[in-house]
Amino acid sequence: MAEQEQERERELERELEREQEQERERERERELEQERELEQEQEREQEQEQERERERERERMTDAEKLARLQKRADYLAIRIRAEAIKERDLSHDKAELSALLWAIQRLS
Repeated sequence: MAEQEQERERELERELEREQEQERERERERELEQERELEQEQEREQEQEQERERERERERMTDAEKLARLQKRADYLAIRIRAEAIKERDLSHDKAELSALLWAIQRLS
């Protein structure tokens, strides 16, 4: 009888150890998940900061720089349209963009 009780106690101790190990493993998984979430949040914050910096940079552009940028794009499209017209390709999107750019440049000038 005493031997059976001792065996039962050892079995209960092993079961307790297994449960404790499982709990430690679950805790490690929770910690890893929290670390991943923290890293993801930090990445999102970094991306947002980069976007805010790009926005500030765009805001710093002077009107003359903006106008020059529009003019440069319009010049590029005009050259592209002339070059591609020979090949008889559909350039309706380029032509529409060029028209919009020229209108904007005229309004801003």
